[in-house]
Amino acid sequence: MVLLKPTLNFEASTLILQVPSTPDAPSSSHSIPFAAPADAEHHHTFQIWGSQFDGYEVGTPELLCSLSDFMGRPVLLILKGDTPRAAGVFDEWRQSDAVAPVYGEGNGTPTTLWSDMAPVLIVSEESRRKVADMIAREGKEHKGFDGERWDGKEESLEIERWRGNVVVEGVGEPWEEDSWAEIQFERPGGERVEWFISSRCARCISSQLPNVDPASGIRDKVVPDKLLRPSRENVWPFMASKIVSFTLLQHLIKDLIFEM
Repeated sequence: MVLLKPTLNFEASTLILQVPSTPDAPSSSHSIPFAAPADAEHHHTFQIWGSQFDGYEVGTPELLCSLSDFMGRPVLLILKGDTPRAAGVFDEWRQSDAVAPVYGEGNGTPTTLWSDMAPVLIVSEESRRKVADMIAREGKEHKGFDGERWDGKEESLEIERWRGNVVVEGVGEPWEEDSWAEIQFERPGGERVEWFISSRCARCISSQLPNVDPASGIRDKVVPDKLLRPSRENVWPFMASKIVSFTLLQHLIKDLIFEM
């Protein structure tokens, strides 16, 4: 799925989706409006991680055919409805030092719309550079290390591997974000918004997603999983933090993140 290339066109209020070619079909480009079409059917029976939610079937027949051909299985494209759902990560981290004090202030259970756990993933350039340095110093010690691919250049390790939608720089030391409990964003116009760190990102350890090259879709045998485990395995998981806002979660993604 990393080979599917989405682009946001804010002037036209559309999502442009590039679908790669397959042996049976050429590559194609498709436009999907941000808003559900007036004639779209509103369903309340979709499920994600066992949670039922509402949404709209969207996308042209050509788009659904292209996606299905590429994925090798029937694909339905869903636009999430407006009804929020509980952020799945919250129960697991309810007692954490970061979340528990805020929960006790009567803000209620944090919610999300489409994402299964939290809608925002924040990563730091300092941590990425640390991993790049580990590749150069320690990579050859691991069986299966691709020395030709990892030539020691810092830029060879793409920040996109962590799929963050907020990238920060200037935090000081690598892994500094491990200690964060709360961050502030400033919207255009000067309004400040507080967000709370809800957890570390599970996919960094459970699915080894950062091992997947975002350009080719090929999973590396070593980088960064085997390099990080000796020093980061007890910091569950390796890198990147998920964010939950207790009061403004449903509105900030379009208003804030897309404008940064």
